[in-house]
Amino acid sequence: MKQKRLLPLFLCLCLLFVLPVKVSAADNSEQETSAAYLREQGIMVGDGNGEMNLDSGLTRAQLATVLTRLHGNPEHVQVDQAFYTGQCKFPDVPEWARLYVGYCYANGLVGGISDTEFGPDLHIRRGDFLLMLYGAAGKPAVTSPASFTDVSPSDYYYTAVSWAQANGLA
Repeated sequence: MKQKRLLPLFLCLCLLFVLPVKVSAADNSEQETSAAYLREQGIMVGDGNGEMNLDSGLTRAQLATVLTRLHGNPEHVQVDQAFYTGQCKFPDVPEWARLYVGYCYANGLVGGISDTEFGPDLHIRRGDFLLMLYGAAGKPAVTSPASFTDVSPSDYYYTAVSWAQANGLA
């Protein structure tokens, strides 16, 4: 039930960062209001200086952090911090993100860009975002193929895009 309740919030959050566009003053106010809410809920806390950096987009490590905060029970994640940090098998993940990437990896929410690389600083693209969202939804059965001309059945995110399109998310 928690996943269903948080899914719309997660989608809005990620779209806020994944699809950066020029914003008007009114939109900027909405963006700042949304950012304040996310900070108050502990979903996002900003960088080391507390800055949200809303115009920079999300990286893979940042999205893993958000996914962990939305998907996991915070108390459970903290109690099992050593376990989840140990589940991060990617040496390129910085220390601050190892807990979050490890949690997401252990729960099938993310994978690496190879067997030994996560690509923590790579910015999230549509296919990657939908793949993570598909994982967070439990990888449900896909009932119809994607009809996007820029998505091929051979793409690693094809199933996720097909699922998202069938459910009105893409």
